[in-house]
Amino acid sequence: MKRRENTERDQRKIDYWLNTHALSTLLIRITITSRIRANRLEQVKRHEPKTMTTKRNYRWSALCFTCLALLAPGASLGATEKTGDDEKKSGGEITRTTDVSEPEGTAKHPRGKDVTVTATEIKFPGVTINRETHEVRMDASVCLDRGILEYVVCLTGTFDHESIFETKVKPEMLHTALLLTGFEPTPMIPGLEEAWYSEALEAEKSRVGIDVEWEIDGRVQRVNITSMIRNNTGNDNGVVYYETPYPQDEPEEVSDAWVFSGSFVGAQGDGRRVYGTDRSGIVIGIWRNSSAVIQYAKPTRNPYRGKNSGMAVNEDYVPNLGTPVKLVFYKYDPLESFFEDD
Repeated sequence: MKRRENTERDQRKIDYWLNTHALSTLLIRITITSRIRANRLEQVKRHEPKTMTTKRNYRWSALCFTCLALLAPGASLGATEKTGDDEKKSGGEITRTTDVSEPEGTAKHPRGKDVTVTATEIKFPGVTINRETHEVRMDASVCLDRGILEYVVCLTGTFDHESIFETKVKPEMLHTALLLTGFEPTPMIPGLEEAWYSEALEAEKSRVGIDVEWEIDGRVQRVNITSMIRNNTGNDNGVVYYETPYPQDEPEEVSDAWVFSGSFVGAQGDGRRVYGTDRSGIVIGIWRNSSAVIQYAKPTRNPYRGKNSGMAVNEDYVPNLGTPVKLVFYKYDPLESFFEDD
C-alpha cells in the first residue's frame, strides 16, 4: 500500500513537471542557461575559483525551479488531463495519457504523453529511467559501421554519415531523464572551449558512462561505447580534404571522457526559441559543439585532415547496420574505467 502511495505521489510530481505551461518552462530554461553562461564568463574574467561560480549557479537554479513549482498548479492553462478510459491502474503501475496544447506554430512535443511510473521505472517516449540502478536507456539504431566520426549519436536524417547511431527520440527527453537521475550539466560556452575541457572532466556530477545494449540470438550484449571508436589511422579513400593536413605522426588516444553538457535554448530565424539539439541534430558529439546533449571532453583534431587526425568507427565492435540498440547512461566511475583499461 505504501509503495502504491509513493508511486502515485511520484506520478503527481511528474504530471506537474510535464504539464507546466510551455512558455513558463521555456522561460525557466532560458534563464538558467543564460545565467550559468554569464557566471562562467565572469569567472574567467575575474579568475575566481570554480566553486564560487558553482554556488551562484545553484542559487539561480533553485530560484528558477521554485518559480516553476509555484507555476505548476496552474498547468490547466496549457493542459487538459483525460480521465476514465484514458487512465489505467494495475499492479502498482499508473499509465496516463495527457493532452498538452502547444502554442500555435510550435513543433509537437511528446511531453506529457504515455508517461509510465512504477516502483522501479519511469518511462518517457523512447527513454526509460531505472529507479533501482539509476540508469537511463534510450532507443537508437546503427546507421554507420565504418568510416570517419565527428559525432556518436545524431537525430535521424541529420549526420548519419558521421555518427554510429541515429535516434528518433526527442533530445529533451534524454536531458530530462539525466536531470531526474541526478546529473548536472556543465555547459560548453562558444569561444571558451579550451577552458571547458578541463572544467568538464573535473565535474563529477556531469561525467557520464555510456554502454550499448543489443540482442544476438536472444541474448543481450552490452559493451562500452568507447570500444566502438578508434583513432583515425587513415581515410577509407586516402583523400585529404585540406591542402595543409595536420603534421602529427601519432594517432589520437580514445578515452572514456563523456560529459553531460546540456545543449542550450536558442532562437530560430522566425524568433521561436528551440532546444539546440533539435536544430543541430547532434545528441552525442566528438567534434566540439555546444548544442550536443553529451560531449566528448577532450579536444580532437579534424578527421578530414588526413591520417592520425580525429576518430573513426571501430568496425570490429559495431553491430550490423540497422540493428536496434539501447544506449545506457549511468554515473561514470573512474575506478571501474581504470580496471577495464587494464
